[in-house]
Amino acid sequence: MFDQLANEMFLVLPLLCLAVGALVVMMLDVFSGSATLKGVVTAVVLGASIWMLCLVPSYPEKVILGGLVFGGSYTYFTALVLCLSAFLTVLLALNKQKKEGPKREGEYYTLLLMAVAGGYIFISAAELITLFIGLEILSLALYALCASELTNRSSVQAGVKYFMLGSFASVILLYGMALLYGASGSTEIIKIADVAGNSSGIFLSGAALLFCGMLFKIGLVPFHFWVPDVYHGAPTAVSAFMASGVKAAAVAVMLRILWVLFGSYAELWMDLVWWVAALSILLGNFVALSQRGLKSLLAYSSIAHAGYIAMGILARSEIGGGGEAALYYLLIYSFMTLGAFGVVLVLSAAYADKRTPDDITRFNGLATTHPWTAALMTFFMLALAGMPPAMGGFMAKFFVFTAAIKSGHVGIVLIACLGALVGAYYYLRVVVAMYFAPSAKEPRRLERDPSAYAVLALCAAAILVLGVFPQVVYVRAALAVSGM
Repeated sequence: MFDQLANEMFLVLPLLCLAVGALVVMMLDVFSGSATLKGVVTAVVLGASIWMLCLVPSYPEKVILGGLVFGGSYTYFTALVLCLSAFLTVLLALNKQKKEGPKREGEYYTLLLMAVAGGYIFISAAELITLFIGLEILSLALYALCASELTNRSSVQAGVKYFMLGSFASVILLYGMALLYGASGSTEIIKIADVAGNSSGIFLSGAALLFCGMLFKIGLVPFHFWVPDVYHGAPTAVSAFMASGVKAAAVAVMLRILWVLFGSYAELWMDLVWWVAALSILLGNFVALSQRGLKSLLAYSSIAHAGYIAMGILARSEIGGGGEAALYYLLIYSFMTLGAFGVVLVLSAAYADKRTPDDITRFNGLATTHPWTAALMTFFMLALAGMPPAMGGFMAKFFVFTAAIKSGHVGIVLIACLGALVGAYYYLRVVVAMYFAPSAKEPRRLERDPSAYAVLALCAAAILVLGVFPQVVYVRAALAVSGM
């Protein structure tokens, strides 16, 4: 009994590390006023969690801790994407807190660690109550993080709006869980799945509400309306984390719910996901055309990319390999969006005193004044567009498109190709501004930030290497999905 408990505690050691780390940073905030120290400790905690996730051996998913959470390759792969996104976010904004972001750094880093811990619980939940608790820990921390820049009205508005809409989505999700419990007599995902074939109208109503709640958390049409305002108003580092790590956690849970919990209703939910993916791709790309602010542009871009990822969910793994394609896309997209938001953060910090620090005109002539920064942004824009030499972005789209075609969803692939062409236009518009538009009359000098540029270089290298050698990630993703 003791050996089994010790083994299970070892399997959730990354979660314990995150929880203890949040308490340590909270206490450190009382005794130390050094913002850098708190940031470094947070990065160390996240780095330790990543190291632990890499140490855990690969094996199929199994229920541990009395049926509360899953442990296995799928959980650890998706949790690794979440922790890695948070780790890079911390390093990215380590020296930018004075320019943009909360002035109480201890609270900021504590909330970030709590958000990652909640996201970990959310990903690994094996029953609905644990899933809801993890989601609420994640969401409450994000509400506070979005509104953490109290001197910025847009930040406060973003936090309040996200809180109001997010609370409404949580109510829908919770009511759906209650209906599923009433129809099945259990809150455990595996037991609910066993009785799903003999379901009633109550079960289908609960499934529909749960599906709608998950669409909101990912930011898919028609529950996307919060994404542009929240991403634009929140501190840039928080927006980067939400667009990468939080989106990865929500997609991972949705994939598990649809394939495991509602697998017997695949024909029904596939039609819904088809339309959701198509509308997200079209709306996200076409509305992004009219955006002048880079954060708003990347927000609508994230809606479109969520649609591309949903194409992988359509292609069930035994047919088209959609699960591993979706996980590969999630990892590459995290690097792409963190890199793009990172350049926006570096540049907008120089214009923090302006009303629109992230306007596209701030990038005019950037290649002349800061060639390396312009080169990095060009690489990230090409990656998001899925164009070489940013091979990671190209391979991510190639895998999900191929998986959808193998599963017979040719129509959604044609729509996605149209969306990719539109996306290439507004991504390349940023490149044109940097290389061909005349520079500003009084260009600002960008501060030297070794940690931020190290993150940008790491993201670019990861996109390139994982694009040239995709099997490094793809094989592990396939093992994770097969064990789910």
